[in-house]
Formats: sequence, C-alpha cells, structure tokens
Amino acid sequence: MKLNRLARKIRTAKAIISAHLLNRRVPIMANLLLTSRCNLRCFYCYVNVENRKDADIPHEKIIKTVNDLYALGTRVFVLLGGEPLVRKDIGQIIRHIHSLGAVCELITNGLLVPKKIDQLRELDSVCVSLDGLRKSHDLNRGRGSYDAAVKAIDTLLAAGVPTRIKAVITQNNKNDVHAIHDFAKSKGIMVTMSLACTYEDREYNQENSWLLPDEETRFYEQVTELKRISPNIGYSSRALDYVAGWPYSKKHIVNRRGTNNPQNYPLIPCLRQDRSLYMDVDGCIYPCANMWGKGGINLFELGAEKAWKQFNSFNCSSCASIPDIDITLLFSLFLENWFRAARFL
Repeated sequence: MKLNRLARKIRTAKAIISAHLLNRRVPIMANLLLTSRCNLRCFYCYVNVENRKDADIPHEKIIKTVNDLYALGTRVFVLLGGEPLVRKDIGQIIRHIHSLGAVCELITNGLLVPKKIDQLRELDSVCVSLDGLRKSHDLNRGRGSYDAAVKAIDTLLAAGVPTRIKAVITQNNKNDVHAIHDFAKSKGIMVTMSLACTYEDREYNQENSWLLPDEETRFYEQVTELKRISPNIGYSSRALDYVAGWPYSKKHIVNRRGTNNPQNYPLIPCLRQDRSLYMDVDGCIYPCANMWGKGGINLFELGAEKAWKQFNSFNCSSCASIPDIDITLLFSLFLENWFRAARFL
C-alpha cells in the first residue's frame, strides 16, 4: 500500500515539474464536489448546502469526469462536498481513481469515517475538519461534531491512513489557535487554519461571527509564531511572510492587470487557473473558494477539454489566501512546499 502511494506521488511530481518547465496549462489537481448533501450545517459553508437543490452527481458522470480530467493531465483528485462519505459509492470512486494511478484525497467532517473505514484505507490522505476545542468546534459545526471528528482522526491513524486536519477560524474559536495546533502535535499530524470565505449575496445564521480586521491580523501572527517552532503547521514560511506583508484588506483580490495594486506590492501570481480547478455538483468549475459562484464555466455542458481551454477568464491574479498561495508555490517548485506535500499527499 505504501509503495502504491509512493508511486502515485512520483507520477504527480513528474506532472508538476513537466507543466512548470514547459509552461503548460494542465489541471493537475481537481477538487470534485461529489454531493451537496451534508450531515452537518456549518454556518460558514462556502458550498451553501442549506440552500442547494442539487444532490449527488450520478456515478457514471463522476467516472466520466475523472477519466476526461485524467486524460487532460489531472494527477490529484480531491473528493469533497457537502460530505462525500454520505455517498454509497465512495469506495468505488476511490478505487477507480487509483486504478488510473492518480492520487486521491478526501475531505470530511468525520462523522461517517468509522462506519466506512474499510473503503478509506487506501486513500493517499484524508483531511478532517476540526475547528477547535469541543465547545467552539460544535458552535461552528454542530453539537456532537467535535467528538465525531476526534474519533475519525483516531480511526484513520489506527488504519494507517495519512491524515491531516483543517480549521476554519471564526469568533467562536479565535482563542483556540494554540489548542488546535497542540492537538495536531499530539497526534503527529499536520494542521492548517484559515478564515472563512464570505459572500455578500448570502445570509448567514451567525452574521457577527467573522473576525474583525485586527483579529485577523492577530490570527495570522499566531500561526506565523507557531510555524517558527513547529513542523506541524502546514503552511509554508514563504506564504505566511507574503500574507504578513500584504498591504490591503485580506479580502482584497488583485486583478489580472494589476490596476488595483496601487502600492506595487510584489505579487505571487496565482496559478489556480492554470494548474487546478474546483467542480461543483452542477458541473460549474472555479479556480478557488474565493471565486465560488462567480461565473463558472460548465464542464458537463462543454466537456472537460473545451471547459479547461476556457478556464482562464477569471479576472483575478493574486490574493492573501494562504491555501491558494501555498498551492501556487507547490506548482512553482518551491522546495518547502514539496517537502510538506511529500508527507501528506
């Protein structure tokens, strides 16, 4: 099993290096929302599961999409939702991706992990959502979800599945940053923390739960401080330093012409549109969660090849989203990001 994981990592590394050296647009990483169904109601959910009409992508359509994207060069498939484990065919999907020789990661809230562990053993990695201590985590995600997430992490580690955790920081858990890190350290796993993506056209049932600007700054300072002393923080030093110097609001997105970068901040041009995609259950594709719902091209209607060719029309170039900066650095062959990916992908 470990040898198979290593072989898939090597294929992915070759694809990234080739795309970089040849300067080719290749969808190396595809994040596929398999379902909009979820057994939790996280108030900040960027997928907006509470107000979705779409349910599951039909199995045959998922398999076709995976095959088509693989033919275009995709070597990492990230399965998410909603909650991907509500699907009865999740094991079949994982096995099909592996039959192609591609990496498969899954992102989950953990509730169904113990029940489906036999279908998850061969995953290349699993990311479990853990937002803090029991009280604050449950305020973010729902009563009882903390205990389920911890049980999921223990179950995955006992089964030998590479596991990491991710936290979304709000007013509910802003004081848990160190506690989240300490939990990850105690388990010997990687942790990433980020702020929620918010959208002006939505109503949230916890409207006052976002961090204030000075609290956002303190959050980034805390993560940076932890990074200096801990290998368990999943972000690279380069990404954290970049955000620390970001002269604009953390929600500010620099356009492709750079006309809204008046301070001439030395930008890291985002490679999301050139190396990866997010696909919603309706087939629309986006470069990242920040662009969610903003004029996505429909892969189901156009087909994967044509959709990918048109998938560089979003008017964004750079932002202060650490996960997206780190992905760009990975695709740009920064060594620190490669060492991190080697451990957890």
